Amino acid sequence: MSLSAGILTGLLLGIACGVFFGDWMSRLSIVAEAYIGLLQMAVLPFVTISLVTGLGRLSQRQARFMARQGALLLLLLWAIALLLVMLMPIAFPSWSSGSFFSTSLIEPAKSFDFVSLYIPANPFRSMADNVVPAVVLFSIAVGVALMRVEGRDRLISTLDVLAQALTRVTNFVVALTPYGVFAIAASAAGTMTIADFGRLQVYVLTFGAISAVAALWILPGLVPVLTPISYRRVIGISRDALITAFSTGSLFVVLPMLVERAKQLVAEAAPDDEEAGSVIDVLVPVSFNFPNVGKLLTLGFVLFAVWFSGSSLSLSQVPVLLGSGLLTYFGSTNVAIPFLLDLLRVPADMFQLYVAVGFVNFRFTTLAGAMHTLVLSILAWAAVSGRIRLRVGALVRYLVLSALLLGGVLGGERLFFAASLEGAYHDYELITERAPMVPAAPPTVLAEVPATSPHADLELPVLARVAARGVLRVGYRDIIPMAYVNESGELVGFEIDLVKRLARDLEVDLELVPVRAEELASLLDRGILDLGVGTVATPGRARDMRFTDYLDLTLALVVPDHLRQEFDTYELARQIDGLTIGVPNSRYYRDVAEELFPDAKIVLIESPAEFFDAKAGEVTAMLHGAEIASAWTLLHPSYSVVVPRPGVRRGLLGFVSVRTDDEFAAYLAEWVALQGREGFLDALYHYWIEGRNEQAQQRRWSVVRDVLHWVD
Repeated sequence: MSLSAGILTGLLLGIACGVFFGDWMSRLSIVAEAYIGLLQMAVLPFVTISLVTGLGRLSQRQARFMARQGALLLLLLWAIALLLVMLMPIAFPSWSSGSFFSTSLIEPAKSFDFVSLYIPANPFRSMADNVVPAVVLFSIAVGVALMRVEGRDRLISTLDVLAQALTRVTNFVVALTPYGVFAIAASAAGTMTIADFGRLQVYVLTFGAISAVAALWILPGLVPVLTPISYRRVIGISRDALITAFSTGSLFVVLPMLVERAKQLVAEAAPDDEEAGSVIDVLVPVSFNFPNVGKLLTLGFVLFAVWFSGSSLSLSQVPVLLGSGLLTYFGSTNVAIPFLLDLLRVPADMFQLYVAVGFVNFRFTTLAGAMHTLVLSILAWAAVSGRIRLRVGALVRYLVLSALLLGGVLGGERLFFAASLEGAYHDYELITERAPMVPAAPPTVLAEVPATSPHADLELPVLARVAARGVLRVGYRDIIPMAYVNESGELVGFEIDLVKRLARDLEVDLELVPVRAEELASLLDRGILDLGVGTVATPGRARDMRFTDYLDLTLALVVPDHLRQEFDTYELARQIDGLTIGVPNSRYYRDVAEELFPDAKIVLIESPAEFFDAKAGEVTAMLHGAEIASAWTLLHPSYSVVVPRPGVRRGLLGFVSVRTDDEFAAYLAEWVALQGREGFLDALYHYWIEGRNEQAQQRRWSVVRDVLHWVD
């Protein structure tokens, strides 16, 4: 059995075992990690020696010529990758969506430390920390300096011997690849879940298809157009390297294999070219440090995130995305993707989806990256050796077949997604079916405000009255996600769980009363309520009630999706004709709206529901807390939450209690502080504001457990 056949067999057997045995296969993750560690063991020394010897053999004229040719070819491949990225949205069907609050609305963009990434202040530390760009720069500097050193041949010949030894080590480990791939595939297939496949299939299938087309046709198809090497030979000789790259999800570990395959191809095409090996030795390690086609294709996730979140990308943002993406991709995609999402004002929680589909990203990215590296080295060799010849007939066939293939793949996927996702929007269920986070008996919910106080003695402090009666009565406002009735008819929300915890700590029962903000002070003074929630702190209210804050609010605007770009800055928003801003019935919100939009019409609303139920065009945007308003976009996916630039305005949401009771106010302040230190407030925030699901994950489905029932 050939190596590539063995690798493919190991991959298929691993997937089959993962499906059959499920999470039992997670035990093989140790074997998988050991195999990848063995692959990586010799790679960095091999890269260093290859660069030093490859550059050291060249003359300065050859090095300059190779750098120019390599740069032009790299730009060509980048242009192809960015074109494929911009074609991806063709496969995305029409869709509307909403999302929970994300800190990306307010967080500043992350910066990159290019100095530590590329400058080897301590080359040995860079090697130890596996900082490949810095190691490559150090190796290039040594190789270039070696060009002018007399007697360099003695050192180069010695390093050649060491390179051969490292190659033998790598070949030995490569022979173990079928077993390593089996362990990787079995572990991944046994633990990976597809519970959230739904709309995510749009990205998974589109990215996988485009990456496969790029790796198996677009890139290798360039070789016979420009060189005497055939397409079939490129695919045939690179098969085992491609399968290994796809299986391991690491381009770094297959660099030695790619060097050997590239040398074999050019040796077959030009057996008399003695300098071909030096060109390959230099170009393969150097190209690793530049964004490859596979890596650039992940920019398609940003376009997917824009579509997924119901946003839109203006024509002026396209060059910003492509230019910024190309620059930021010199670093890690795990840093670049959040930066680009923030740049386009897409919720940062979309990055969690990117991480969730990492098994697809890594493998298909590496597949296309491996072919990119091989093709670049072959084309650069042809350019340096003067063997590039444009074959017009082959170019026409290549362009026609590429257009037909891409059109068929993207068009077919769009039709499939349109049919499979028709009427599939269910994100509103994330709100309507959300269960309480605090496991406690449901509180008593009164239909209306009682006319009299339940306490016999209003002169007693609130804590004493609550203890004597055995009931804490709290006034709440019906607003998602703070307090609302879910699909099961249960009153739930951030503030409901909060006061349930408070009543538990006071060892009393809980009564909840629906109230309006303007009547809270009176109800507290008359003893009808012990406490109120859901009230924004304002100077006016602070005169009548005590505030104990438990949640920071970020002032934002809720706008129709098609107006999102027009509210990117306050200056743009003020230019909208007939601008009407809906604000909660609060002097604080009115004052802020009048300050920010002096020429706009201000309309008072009691609840966000009034804004969404208003007639089309009556209210342009709603000013509200982004943490609250974001949840409403799940119910109304044609709207988005935006925080205009510059500057971020804050508000406070908190308990309100009677102004004269210092003891109760002090208790509430200390209680909130304790809940913060214990992590309870963070848990509420993650669950109700950010929409995270903190429930335990079910075990992975498997044949042995769920079909044969051999194990529990």
